[in-house]
Amino acid sequence: MSVHLRLKNGEREIEITGTMDEIGTILGKYWSSIPAPSGHPESPIGAAKKTKGARSSSRKTDSDTEANAGQINGVVQKIKSHAKIALITEKILHKKDRWNKIGLVLIHADDGLTSGEVQKCLHDLGVKIDQPSVSHTLKKSSSKVFNDTRRTSGAIVRYKLTGPAKEEIAKLIKELTDG
Repeated sequence: MSVHLRLKNGEREIEITGTMDEIGTILGKYWSSIPAPSGHPESPIGAAKKTKGARSSSRKTDSDTEANAGQINGVVQKIKSHAKIALITEKILHKKDRWNKIGLVLIHADDGLTSGEVQKCLHDLGVKIDQPSVSHTLKKSSSKVFNDTRRTSGAIVRYKLTGPAKEEIAKLIKELTDG
């Protein structure tokens, strides 16, 4: 499999050939190696937020976001490269059931994803859903997901499917693609 990417600023262009796992690993390393933009002074508001203390340490940094961009791209590419993507799109992504959409993304993730990362994956798959809706659905479906930390304001929570939820989503995909 080969992936060709042009970044939004148009300055960098890369092409990667390999398995989905290899591509995800390479993209993760690539995003984490890109330095933060220079020459952009911080606003007083941004500087004030960094001095608040404990809350600021739990927030994502730019390097965290860049490192996870490779994982998001890997998840999206795994779903898009599925042999029956047209059927999955019709029967899961274009239907109203938010849990099935979120489960589809989480079952293809190697590591836990935040609600924002799930939303970005779904957006890249052509699904219009906002991050609070993803977060609310994950909260309602708390028996189907593990979270690595407690849900509190400002905390970054990563979600993974439980064993039974993985079986449920895998069964749904199998039924759709076999039937």
